[in-house]
Amino acid sequence: MITSGWKTCATIAIALTIGGAATAQDYPNKAITIVNPWPPGAVTDILARLVAEGLRNELHQPVLVENRTGAAGTLGSTYVAKSKPDGYTLLATVNSPITTGQFMQKNYPFDPLKDLVPISMITESALVLTVHPSLPVHTIEEFVDYVRKNPGKLSYGTAGVGTAHHITGESLKRDLGLDMVHVPYRGGEPAAQALIAGFVPVAFNTVPTVLEHAKAGRLRIIATTRREPLPDLPDVPPISRVLPGFQAVSWVGFFAPGGTPQPIIQLLNAAMVKVIKSPETAARARATGNIVVGSTPEALDKQIRFEIDKWGPVIKSLGIESE
Repeated sequence: MITSGWKTCATIAIALTIGGAATAQDYPNKAITIVNPWPPGAVTDILARLVAEGLRNELHQPVLVENRTGAAGTLGSTYVAKSKPDGYTLLATVNSPITTGQFMQKNYPFDPLKDLVPISMITESALVLTVHPSLPVHTIEEFVDYVRKNPGKLSYGTAGVGTAHHITGESLKRDLGLDMVHVPYRGGEPAAQALIAGFVPVAFNTVPTVLEHAKAGRLRIIATTRREPLPDLPDVPPISRVLPGFQAVSWVGFFAPGGTPQPIIQLLNAAMVKVIKSPETAARARATGNIVVGSTPEALDKQIRFEIDKWGPVIKSLGIESE
């Protein structure tokens, strides 16, 4: 009886292994949904739809983009983290829900390092300091001087509490001795629109979200959080000019639920990298101010761990909490 039971268990184990391999081998055989936890028009939305378009051709299946916004990207990210790990529900997001969000809430709804699996970082983008055209500042030095002479009188908009935009703003306030009021919005595009409308005189945002607005004169870009010059804004100085060594970047990455089979992750990575580095898609991504990356899952995982170690202590020292 013992031998028979052992054989039965072994048979089941082999069947499960073969079944798992077959599932990965047959993938995909139905529509894939990419969840974007940010509003339409935001950088994530633009890039998610670019990648989805290319994946349809690569994978020969429908690839849909679904917006699930709220809680500074946490709502949609949590939905994917708790989805079935079969490769049919993916996440496209900027770094904040993955690297800094967990430090903003006492009971974060998922573990970014366990409940999500990196697929690829597809683009990187610097954050920029933008002002309303009516604000009488044109350089980062003039900005710092103006804010210091008007303590508490200026507000600044961001894509939400706990985003890279918010942490950057609070870090600069502390390190440069600035007094400004934070106004969170539900994404980068709403924050940019609030700046254009004059509801806030200052905002931190990604280049893709504000580039065209800046070209049209609806807002003014006066500094970047990237130490190296931006390809599309080579004359915009870095904030490190007044705060040596400072740098903060934003990126868009794709993820699958934790436990998704590695063959599926590898297949998706190869397809996404091919799509984002194709001449047409890369040109369209760069046109929005993004720097095309197309990383391995391992490289994205390394970046995530680096940012968690870097920004976790900063957030705690600043006392930033969910609003």
